[in-house]
Amino acid sequence: MLIAVVGSVLLAFGSFYLAIIDMISVFAIFKDYADPSLGVQDYTKLRNDAVTTIVRVIDGFLIGAILLLFAFAVYDLFVRSTQQDDRRAGRAY
Repeated sequence: MLIAVVGSVLLAFGSFYLAIIDMISVFAIFKDYADPSLGVQDYTKLRNDAVTTIVRVIDGFLIGAILLLFAFAVYDLFVRSTQQDDRRAGRAY
């Protein structure tokens, strides 16, 4: 079960990393959106790109948070309780 905990934590950090990279890229879209020489179609495309990227960022952070919660729950449910049971029984590892 420790593999599930470590894997979930690593996946959560990976999800946070991807969300941070997307968050940085959305600022480049905001910079391009401020250009007054763009046409209506360009503004519409940049706005759609910005909204899509913002949703991806929020999604990435939510997935990361859920993976961390899952990792903590699995650790608390299986790993820590097993260690406490072993201590009560007098077995030390």
